[in-house]
Amino acid sequence: MGFRSLRVKIGLGAAVGLGTSAVWSVWEIERAETRAEIRRMERAMLTDLDDTRVESQQRGARVLHASASGLGPLIGVLVPLSPFVVAGTGRLLTMVEAAIAAVVLGVGVLSVFGAYMGSISGQRWYVSAARMGLAGLVVALLNLVLPG
Repeated sequence: MGFRSLRVKIGLGAAVGLGTSAVWSVWEIERAETRAEIRRMERAMLTDLDDTRVESQQRGARVLHASASGLGPLIGVLVPLSPFVVAGTGRLLTMVEAAIAAVVLGVGVLSVFGAYMGSISGQRWYVSAARMGLAGLVVALLNLVLPG
């Protein structure tokens, strides 16, 4: 197994681990919050809401939120990891070029996410995009100066 292959496998392992952790934790948090909300409604309405449309909608929202939360880390790891798949073959990218491309892609993903978050929260999308992109650059710089 080459060094490039090892990096890709480590990255894939990180993506699976982060994705699984995100899905599981969001599922549990959403389950607890949903159950508490349903209990509050049951007390206010003096009725049981098991097997009702309310409970079904809450369950659907929980599945959607958990799935989206798992997809984020996968995209956040796999997109920047993609240059390393072709790096070191001598034809397309060197490892240094792959690292630069990974940072650019990572900052791009974060910027798109920031723009989306800014647009749905009523903020200026480009300011949110710049802030998230800056966060990516800070992480890249920290990785340059920290040992390891």
